[in-house]
Amino acid sequence: MNKQQVKSRHEHAKGKVKANADHFTSYNDLDAEGKNQQNTGKAQASADRKAKIKNDNRDKKNSY
Repeated sequence: MNKQQVKSRHEHAKGKVKANADHFTSYNDLDAEGKNQQNTGKAQASADRKAKIKNDNRDKKNSY
């Protein structure tokens, strides 16, 4: 797992905590912020997966 993957999973986890903390606080926008942060983490993770696949395919082509 590389540094960027750790960051994206951390971002996703922070968003999940914020989204669930909305139920225990009087700050109503916390749920929206949390969901936004979760989606940011998911998007980053998706981009990481695409880059890994691209690099793996490039390595396979070079090995032939």
